[in-house]
Amino acid sequence: MKRTLFSIFLAAAVVILALLLMAQSPDDALHAPDGNSYDQIVNIIITPLTNSPFTATVSASWTRQLPDGTTITLGNHRLVLRDSQGRIYQERRRLVPPDGNETSAITRIEISDPTQHIKYFCFEASKLCELRSYNMVVSEPVLPVGPMGDGKHYSAAKTWVNETSKVSKLSAHARP
Repeated sequence: MKRTLFSIFLAAAVVILALLLMAQSPDDALHAPDGNSYDQIVNIIITPLTNSPFTATVSASWTRQLPDGTTITLGNHRLVLRDSQGRIYQERRRLVPPDGNETSAITRIEISDPTQHIKYFCFEASKLCELRSYNMVVSEPVLPVGPMGDGKHYSAAKTWVNETSKVSKLSAHARP
């Protein structure tokens, strides 16, 4: 009798255990937390130029292929600016689908001060800023060479040698 009860109990335990193990799928498995990581695109490098202030909105888009072959596109728009002293302000925002249903939240603000050689990284989630060294050299603006935005103007720099063999640099904007 004891042997029969033990056999029935053992068979029931094996069946229940087998059912529990089959009920789990890889999707049900627990995963370690991801550390709240996110992707960031470095799509523009702003140099600390004096006397060249600007304000702009930088747009970024990223399309990646998923393991099942489909693609997903993410993007954001963020504010960047530089003042006349060469200091730089940049927003960092989360990448979101471009359908407009999700707001691209600010994750971090970066403020670079090349004259004091410091850069602030201010994190939106913690409301704290980290101060780091910043060693970019402040320089004067350089006139670009090549076609200008509208395609009707061309910016050129030409070196001229005068009769006394002194070399001077001439920058000019050519108009059609």
